[in-house]
Amino acid sequence: MTRASHHENQHNIDERISLARRTLYKLMNTGVHGSNGINPKVGYKIYQVFVLPRLLHSLEVLPLNISQIKKLSDFHIGTLRKLQSLPQRTSSAAVYLLLGALPIEPELERRHLSLLYSILNSKNTKLNEIRVRQTSLQESVPHSFFTRCSQIIERYCLPSTDKIKFMSKNVWKQLVKKKVRSYWSTQLLDEYLQNYHELLLYQRTQNRTHTPSLGYSKFQPHRCPKSSNKSPNANWDIHSTNPNK
Repeated sequence: MTRASHHENQHNIDERISLARRTLYKLMNTGVHGSNGINPKVGYKIYQVFVLPRLLHSLEVLPLNISQIKKLSDFHIGTLRKLQSLPQRTSSAAVYLLLGALPIEPELERRHLSLLYSILNSKNTKLNEIRVRQTSLQESVPHSFFTRCSQIIERYCLPSTDKIKFMSKNVWKQLVKKKVRSYWSTQLLDEYLQNYHELLLYQRTQNRTHTPSLGYSKFQPHRCPKSSNKSPNANWDIHSTNPNK
């Protein structure tokens, strides 16, 4: 983690992405490269173990904005697309659902909650004093670490901080994993179904636009003109055989 006078967050994000990309290149010899490589699910497990921790290391303590999170997300989903050899136009929800993967936001939020548990169970008095002070000033400090943690706890319907400190670490990790996966599985599935219905509606609209109207089509079937003064054989074609002969 580097402290810089200007654009501190952006500097750290660029450094993390560069480190993750170098790690990914070193893993290409093992078959983690999409087409003609190992199974995508196995490749994703390797990505989770070796690349993702280097990509997100220490970023949970930084107040990242939307553009910075998007930059991390672009690298994350781009890698998952390559692991599955999917085209660029593939829906993001489909990319995640096929692998059972999570977007970059919940991956960061899980690290927020893990660090929060460590702080709550820490015996460091200075750290606890900072926690109490920032928690009491949440409205005036909206981008602090503990304010973000409170928002995450509320989103996933997790226990309050007073109850978290009395839980074991394994129970807390399993609870967070279950709540986060349940929430994002529903979100991604809803997004995928919405995109699917929009695609069907678009295709139906295109079919209606390009289908010619039967009332004005040049392929309209021929109809004989009505006439009461003609003889019974008037509707026969001149090239056909006359039945009276």
